[in-house]
Amino acid sequence: MCGILGASYKEGVDLDVFERQLAKITHRGPDSSGIWRNENDTLALGSRRLAIRDLTESGRMPIVSASGKYVITFNGEIYNYKAIRNELIKRGYVFKSYSDTEVVLYSFEEWKEKAFSRLDGMFSIALYEKESRKLYLARDRSGEKPLYYRKIKGGFEFASELKSLMANPTLERKLNPQALSQYLDNGYCSGEVCFIKGVHKVEAANYLVYNTETENISLHAYWAPPEPSGTIKSKAELVEELDGLLAKSVKNSMIADVPVGVLLSGGVDSSLITAYAAQHSAEKIKTFHISFEGYGEFNESQYAKQIANHFDTDHVELSGDEITFNLIDELLNFFDEPLADSSMLPTYLVSKLTKEYVTVALGGDGGDELFGGYIHYLSALKRQNSTNPPSFIRSGLSSLGKILPVGLKGRNYAINLAGDKHDRFLSNRLYDKTSKSRIINSSYYNESLKAVKNIPSWEKSEDFIYSMTRHDFRNNLCDDVLVKVDRASMAHSLEMRAPWLSTEILDFAFGQVPSYLKTDGVNLKILPKLLLDQKLDFDFDLARKQGFSIPLNNWIKTKWRYDFEKEINDLPEDIIDRSYAKKLLKGVDFGFTNSSKLFALVILSKWLKKHEVTI
Repeated sequence: MCGILGASYKEGVDLDVFERQLAKITHRGPDSSGIWRNENDTLALGSRRLAIRDLTESGRMPIVSASGKYVITFNGEIYNYKAIRNELIKRGYVFKSYSDTEVVLYSFEEWKEKAFSRLDGMFSIALYEKESRKLYLARDRSGEKPLYYRKIKGGFEFASELKSLMANPTLERKLNPQALSQYLDNGYCSGEVCFIKGVHKVEAANYLVYNTETENISLHAYWAPPEPSGTIKSKAELVEELDGLLAKSVKNSMIADVPVGVLLSGGVDSSLITAYAAQHSAEKIKTFHISFEGYGEFNESQYAKQIANHFDTDHVELSGDEITFNLIDELLNFFDEPLADSSMLPTYLVSKLTKEYVTVALGGDGGDELFGGYIHYLSALKRQNSTNPPSFIRSGLSSLGKILPVGLKGRNYAINLAGDKHDRFLSNRLYDKTSKSRIINSSYYNESLKAVKNIPSWEKSEDFIYSMTRHDFRNNLCDDVLVKVDRASMAHSLEMRAPWLSTEILDFAFGQVPSYLKTDGVNLKILPKLLLDQKLDFDFDLARKQGFSIPLNNWIKTKWRYDFEKEINDLPEDIIDRSYAKKLLKGVDFGFTNSSKLFALVILSKWLKKHEVTI
C-alpha cells in the first residue's frame, strides 16, 4: 500500500514543491520513498511505500519497465497478480521482483488500457508511456483507493490525497459550491466532485489519459455493474456459489508478507470474513472490536465475542469511551474533505489499535450495498408497493413537511409519501430540500443548489431494489464508507482490505442474485445470513441491524453540547444560517433526530478553518 504523486509542467517541475507534496502523504507509505523524473524535468512521479509484498528494495517505486518505455507508481493490492504474472511469463516477460506493481506495469505494456479490467483488487495507478507522452491514471471498480487531480494552463498534477495538491502554493483554496450542495444532501460529495474548486477525482472504475504535449484530457469507464442476467438459480445454489466466492476472496486477501487480522464488528459481513480467515490461517487469527459499554444498542461487543469464541480467534477489544470531541481535530489531519459520517471516529480508533498488532486487516465493507443490507431498502420497498395517496393529499403532505420542525418523528414519512418511488428513495437525505434551503444563507443558496445530484438515468430500473443497491454502491459505498475506511486506516499506516469487493463477487451480486433474495420487504441481506447460519452451531441474532455507530444524539445533549454550540457560532455566515443551525441544536433537547445534521455542520466548520478555505 502506498501514496502516489505526479506532476507535469511545461516549464519544469519544481522539485522542492514536489518533495513537500510527497511528504504530506508519508503516513500512507512510511517504509520508503522514491521519485522518478524525465530527462528535462517536465514530469515527475513519486511514491511513498508501505511494504506489504516483496519487502526488499526490488519492490520500491516508481518502477521503469525493462524496455524503458513505461514508468509506474502504484497504490493498492492486486489479488490475482500471481495468475497474471504467470501468463505474462509465458509471453516472455522477465520479472525482477515478486511485487504486484511490476505485474501491473507489464500488464499495461502487454494489453494497454485493457489491462485495467483484468485486475482484481483495490488500486490507484499512474502509468507513463514515454513514446506517446501520455500519462494514464486508473482507479479500482469500487473506489477503495483515492486519486485526485487538477489541470491548469501548462500543467497537471495528481495525488492520492488532496493535502498533497494543497501543499502547492499555486492552488487557490476556494470552496466548490457543487460539493457543498452534495455534502448537505448526503454527507459527502460524489463522483468527480471535490470540495476545492479546480480539483477533481478520477471516478471509480474509470481511467484518465493526459497528453503531456497537447495537455488534452480524456476520461473512460472500463467497468460498470452488470445488468441482471435473468438466469434462474435456486436459493441453495446461490448460497453455495457465494460460499465459494467469498472463501476464495478472503484467501486471496490474506496473502501478505506481514501480519494480517480482521476488524470484527459482530455483524453478518465481518463475521463471515472472520469465519473464512480463521479457516485459512495457519495461526490464530487476530480480531479487533470497539465497544460502547452503557449505550445499549450501540454496544455490539457481545456479538463480536460470540463470533470470536466460535472461531477461536485472538480477540482484542477497545473501549469507545476513548472517543473525545478533540479527536475530530486529529481526524481532520487525514480527512482532507468534509465527511459527515460520525462512524469515522470509532473507525479511526479501531484502526489505531489494530496497527499495534498487524499491518493488514480485513473488513466487511460492501456487503450491505451488494446484498441489500440497509434498512432504507425495507421502507422504500414498502412505500413502492403501497398505493399512492391522491394528488391533493400528496400536495398537503408536501406542505406539511415544510411546516413541521426538522427532526420531528413522522416528518420524513410525510415528505416521502408526497413523491414518486425514486423521489422517496432520494428524499432519505441528510438535509431535504426544505431544511437545505434554510440552512444555507439565502444569498448563497441559488449558486450552491445548481448541481444537486439526482439518480442518473442508468440507475432507473423496473427492479427497484437493483436501482437502490446499484446507486448506493456507486455513491454511498464509494464516497462515504470507503473514504472513511481508507483515510482512518492509512492515518496509522494500516492496510484495510475488503474481500466482499472482489471482481467475481461484484459480478455475482449484480448479475446473478435476484432482488427478492437481497430483501423481500421483511428480511435484509438474505443470502449472507443464510450462509452465516450454516457456519454457526448456536443461536445468533441475525435480524438486528445496528451498523458501526456511536451514541451521537446522547453525546450532543450531554458531554459535547458546549463544543457543538461553539462550532456552530464559528460557522461562516455568508454560507450557513447560524440561527437555523441553533434551532436544530435546540431541537435535540426535544428529542428531534438532528444529530447527523449538526455533526455535518461541525465538520464543515472545523474543515473550513483548518484548511483556510474561502468562498
